[in-house]
Amino acid sequence: MIPKEFSAEFDSLLHAQEWKKELNVIEMDASRCINKRSLFTEWKTQLEFPFYFSDNWDSLDECINDLSWFPDKKGFLLVIRNSEDLLKEQEEDLSYCNECVA
Repeated sequence: MIPKEFSAEFDSLLHAQEWKKELNVIEMDASRCINKRSLFTEWKTQLEFPFYFSDNWDSLDECINDLSWFPDKKGFLLVIRNSEDLLKEQEEDLSYCNECVA
């Protein structure tokens, strides 16, 4: 998770690395994920979740820990920009989100 103040520094690091060719790099903007509904919509779109994804934490956990439909690379890097905005309208759900991506 990248707070706004470190975004420029992270960009230079992210784009300068050769390992990006071997990883699926998915970038999210947490300012578009301020509540559960917007988070599920954004992640479903950006991660191209399969048709069976439903808007709940269990389904997010299942899909984010599978990712078998992504191109065959060695791993994944999920970059969440503007992390201070993540679920800012529903902060009580932030722990569920963290458990899914941990």
